[in-house]
Amino acid sequence: MGTDRRTLLDIARETDPKGRPAQIIEVLNQTNPILQDMPAFPSNAPMGNTVTMRTGLPTVAFTKINQGSTRSKSASEKRVDTMGILDGLSEVDSKMRAVIGAARFDAHRRKEDDSFVEAMAQTAALTLFYGNEKTNEASFTGLAPRLNTLASVATGSQVWDSDAAGTGGDLTSIYVCDMGEKGAHLIYPEGSTAGMAASDKGEVRVTDIDGNPMMAFVSSFLWTLGLSIEDPRHIGRLANIDVSTALADTGLALGMDLIDVLTSMPDQGGMTRVAYCAKRIVAAFYKQAINKSNASLTIRDYLGKPTPYFWDVPLRACDQISLTESQVS
Repeated sequence: MGTDRRTLLDIARETDPKGRPAQIIEVLNQTNPILQDMPAFPSNAPMGNTVTMRTGLPTVAFTKINQGSTRSKSASEKRVDTMGILDGLSEVDSKMRAVIGAARFDAHRRKEDDSFVEAMAQTAALTLFYGNEKTNEASFTGLAPRLNTLASVATGSQVWDSDAAGTGGDLTSIYVCDMGEKGAHLIYPEGSTAGMAASDKGEVRVTDIDGNPMMAFVSSFLWTLGLSIEDPRHIGRLANIDVSTALADTGLALGMDLIDVLTSMPDQGGMTRVAYCAKRIVAAFYKQAINKSNASLTIRDYLGKPTPYFWDVPLRACDQISLTESQVS
């Protein structure tokens, strides 16, 4: 049997000396609050969200009496924000239930199901930042590929180069999102349920690695989601932050850079603006707030947790934001 199914050795490792399910220390669990913050709306197309964006205004001019008007029109562009189907399947050999007993079997199976939920959440968060349908057509496009150049016509005013910029292997970014239907939001197929669907299929006939039939208890995990941004001005990126330089910054440099991003974005229009960065960057902001070296930084409560705020924007730590991003130019 292959390693894609649980074995008695796995169960033994997760059993305490008295034969009870051991408390597993989930060192792989992560913090990715973007999944908690981002609202979800049904898509307006079967496998995506169709967005029409104004890309050019008509030409107008002052005129004179007895002088005609110049014919003109606006320009628009249609874009489809796609969705991806995130899938997971847990199969546990039914014979194991007879060997270790129903109670222990069910407890171990619940713990295994929890690990699938965590894996789905981490994959979804990673894709929200770095997913790219051009390199993985089954996925969807996240924030970084949408904000991948300092000179882009559509997003250039919202992508800024950090004064603490570097070109080496320890680059990261701060991503700013206005959360809402006009800004950044998750999409899911209309008529379906938003969020992850976990289903206990019960005892099912499956095959082993050699194609031989066997019975297993099966749990299925399915999550169809995508990222849609109707108005790209409502997302921003402070790119090319040199992590080492940022951690040594006890003054205002990182905050001054963030001002460039925030002031380039339009009014929130009733949406919630949140900034996401790696934990080490959040730590730098915490230190500045505690040292009172940056008057624009405060520490306030956000969903029951002390959180640094720059102006009125909470800075939330996401484990899936990389500390080894490629340079944006």
